[in-house]
Amino acid sequence: MRIGICIQWGVEGWTGGINYLRHLVLGAASLPPRLRPRIVLLFEAAQAAALPLYESIVPLADEVRVMHGTRDAAGVYHVHDPETVFAGLDIAYPLPHGFADVPSGLPRLFWIPDFQHRHLPRFFPERELAERDALFSAIGRSADVVVLSSEAARRDVMAFYGVPRERTFVLPFCTVGEEDWYAGDVAAVQARHGIAPGYLMCCNQFWAHKDHLTLFRALARLRAEGGVPQLVCTGGTDDYRDPKHFPMLLRALDRLGIAEQVRILGLIDRRDQIQLLRGADAVVQPSLFEGWSTVVEDARALGKTIVLSDIDVHLEQDPPHGHTFRAGDPADLARALQEAQGDFTPTAGTERETEARADNAERLLRFGMGLVHLARAAQEARPDCVG
Repeated sequence: MRIGICIQWGVEGWTGGINYLRHLVLGAASLPPRLRPRIVLLFEAAQAAALPLYESIVPLADEVRVMHGTRDAAGVYHVHDPETVFAGLDIAYPLPHGFADVPSGLPRLFWIPDFQHRHLPRFFPERELAERDALFSAIGRSADVVVLSSEAARRDVMAFYGVPRERTFVLPFCTVGEEDWYAGDVAAVQARHGIAPGYLMCCNQFWAHKDHLTLFRALARLRAEGGVPQLVCTGGTDDYRDPKHFPMLLRALDRLGIAEQVRILGLIDRRDQIQLLRGADAVVQPSLFEGWSTVVEDARALGKTIVLSDIDVHLEQDPPHGHTFRAGDPADLARALQEAQGDFTPTAGTERETEARADNAERLLRFGMGLVHLARAAQEARPDCVG
């Protein structure tokens, strides 16, 4: 099996897309030799500046090809034209939306992360709502297989765009716990960022649907009742749909009287983020919508207690040590945080982390096999494909 992974996200800062692509490669590479596919990385030349984000997976690939543009400065990668970049592949996935250069003999596999715009249209301008609907309708008509990350998303693509079930494939991803994660120095990373032990952690971009405001309001409730949990937040602070959103959150922290107990670190190195997670008492995921939550998968991989909103995808992910609350309800989040306190604990070097690590290895193998099954399903959908 020869599988091309299309590296198409990075420079725009979407960490969810970056992690998804990295996990695809890590999952495929984890398979035993008799099942492991040949992995070809297909880089868009426009992503050259993002190459460092993928440096750990490049050695796992059997070949690297650049899809467009000119040879990079170091002259490392061979640049292919559309006629040769896909040569010899059984599948290329996930194809860039609207990509026109795919040979007719290659299955058309597209991934749609989620349908947030249908569930939360208030967070999108009218033009983007129309553009997303047009794009997903076109994908629904032209794709041999539409890949989703959850059963909830499969229900959506069938209901909203009329894609028949037999042309859908659910491939939930898992966080890959890399070797250096578990050997990291939690205390040193905490000290570098000025973080004292005994904190909760929220790892979301500061986008409106991530619903930090509900979390801040819950903390204010706990403070009024005598509880003062510290909170560490990581994630980008720019929401392209609403540039005023992050400044509003900062004002809310002051208004609620909790600014001194909330540390906003912004985007930080992934390795530092993992060490801070290992040292946290618990993770909080207040999001109003997810396609498949990387935050939940990170918590699972590290054996963390997580307090999470009761949206369909979170319930489907069903992490161990999970405690749910009604999405968008600060009072219920405050209740869940209080009730989960007995389960709060840093997990670095603990038995819980060891057990999570073993479970993660099994989940990674299942994810890798899922990619192989996807390739086979695509070939069944397009028996004329010859690669």
